[in-house]
Amino acid sequence: MPNKTIYVADADLPLFERAASIAGGLSPAVTAAIKLYVRREGKTHMPATQIIELDVTENGLTRRQRFRGRTLISITQRHDLRVVRYSVYVTAKEQFAVYRRDEPDWSRMAPDNTATWSDPRTWDDDFYDEDRTLQVFPDIAAMRTALPDDVVDAIAEAQARPAVEDLDI
Repeated sequence: MPNKTIYVADADLPLFERAASIAGGLSPAVTAAIKLYVRREGKTHMPATQIIELDVTENGLTRRQRFRGRTLISITQRHDLRVVRYSVYVTAKEQFAVYRRDEPDWSRMAPDNTATWSDPRTWDDDFYDEDRTLQVFPDIAAMRTALPDDVVDAIAEAQARPAVEDLDI
């Protein structure tokens, strides 16, 4: 059985003695504490990942891309007759995958909305195309030149929060 040395501050010695007394020895107390710590902290740092599948359009061709990660935040922005949706994921390798989907804002295009249909921009077939891209960034700083500032700020704020919030309710 391997040996590990633990250095204990004098002030913490009564706590270790009490834990050893409860657990029937120092080794079982330390093992129980480490298991509890890993179970609790492991969830707040990187919860279980899932398989993410996204359709990406490049040069008029759509292909499916897949990776492991977890959802960090979704952001929707409306720009005139378009809507841009950002879905941000933290990958299994702790990078940021930003999926951007730019499409017509169908909620503003009711059949009786003559202002929309009389707008020459809606007459072009290209207007109805969807642009779906996936960009991967090693960190928040790398996003600054590629994404709008408000989107990067929202991602940074979401990343600063724990992935899982344990509630004592």
